[in-house]
Amino acid sequence: MPITTLKYHLTKPADFIEEDSVCFKTDEASFSLAKGLLTVELVKPAQTLEEARALIDPIIRSWEFESEIVGEGKRVSFEHGIPDKELQAQSSNLDDSTDETVLVILSRYPPPPSIRVTQTMETMWERLFRAHIEIGESIQNAAYFCLTVLEQKYGNRSLAAKNLNIDAKILSKIGELCSTKGDLCSARKASATSVPLTRREGSWIYFVMRHLILNLGYYEAGNTTPYLSMSDLPQLTS
Repeated sequence: MPITTLKYHLTKPADFIEEDSVCFKTDEASFSLAKGLLTVELVKPAQTLEEARALIDPIIRSWEFESEIVGEGKRVSFEHGIPDKELQAQSSNLDDSTDETVLVILSRYPPPPSIRVTQTMETMWERLFRAHIEIGESIQNAAYFCLTVLEQKYGNRSLAAKNLNIDAKILSKIGELCSTKGDLCSARKASATSVPLTRREGSWIYFVMRHLILNLGYYEAGNTTPYLSMSDLPQLTS
């Protein structure tokens, strides 16, 4: 029997608001999250569980990803708790399935996703967040890697700024800070000044790069990318 519905039960922290709900539609399905239950109604029936999940998983991951970046690393995850074979043995469709889902840290359900996540975005965010919490490379190295990825994707820095609807001065400032600031352990270039980033500068880079990754997600989803200007950003100097 064709699969038309996917259901996910949420394991909620005590501070989730029971009356909270989220509903939205995509070209693939309609989503309704309320009282701990996410119901996904497919627009076109799928013939197998794998086919259904291939349609829905990228949307779910975009939902998780956007919430994580907006929440500065606070993770929201949807994880299937029943193996596919057991799930298929229980029912030929998914009306009675129980895909366990875990949402953590947030007190409200995240709003509907407005981005589409790509593997490139996953890599950029992983490196940036690890640098932010001081695991592995410096924030300068991670941010410059992300800047280079954007330049390669769009052809050059100016075109990256244009496509992502960002003031080109922002990308130039990121390049400047990443190339000229840092001590012997954190500098991206040997010719850096040996003056480490200030805490304000490091926070500024992290803030900007999160927004750049989000703007890339808006672009990938075909949504209007909010313009980001220098005046929208925190001050670099007190």
